[in-house]
Amino acid sequence: MSRQQALLETLVALADTLDADYDPAEHLHMLADHCVEALDAAAAGVLLSNGPQLEVAAASSREVRVLELFEALQREGPCVDAFERGVPVRECDLSGSAKRWPGFAPQAIELGYRCVYARPMARGGERIGALNVFWSDATRIDPAGEVVAKTLADMATIGILHERALSAANEQILRLRRAQDQRAVVEQAKTLLAERLAVEPDEAYDWLRRYARDRNQRLRDVSQRFINGELGEHHFAPE
Repeated sequence: MSRQQALLETLVALADTLDADYDPAEHLHMLADHCVEALDAAAAGVLLSNGPQLEVAAASSREVRVLELFEALQREGPCVDAFERGVPVRECDLSGSAKRWPGFAPQAIELGYRCVYARPMARGGERIGALNVFWSDATRIDPAGEVVAKTLADMATIGILHERALSAANEQILRLRRAQDQRAVVEQAKTLLAERLAVEPDEAYDWLRRYARDRNQRLRDVSQRFINGELGEHHFAPE
């Protein structure tokens, strides 16, 4: 398989977030692995934001995972800079970066990495993390390589954001359904209590609510117990 064909298949895979088996972690590991292949790199890793913190989301090797973990914990390194500044970060010879990254640069060199390219993972003004790509020699990523890295990072970002949007939408639907179910139970109990006590539904509702409040119970639970026959109408009517 040619590199171009492999790249195209990677893009298709990164774009496919509608599959029921979609896994964000696997998605990002694919990004790291294919960045190594497509850019003739030694390693690649991904940091994702989790609130104010950055966390290691993927790495092409155990060694680069340790290095990325250092970046995340110490908030120092090219991936952190790319994320915080929102611009790509290039360093063609890490041996001259001791002042820039006093902790990160020596560790990267010790692991055999000499050159690094990092770019933010962002879409529509929202930054979710950053991609790090490493080479073992002091080289410079060419414009074509930057386009490839940007394309892969953008596709992965779109996938992650799409999955998050779907999850948020599904959660909102579940919350609405729970609220509707709760209202339905309370309405049923209110109507039933009003019929049995020959009062207006609003008055029956007030009695249900007062009973629940006085006993520090949820109105829905009290209503359900009344519907189930666990509570009788005499529990609610004022003396």
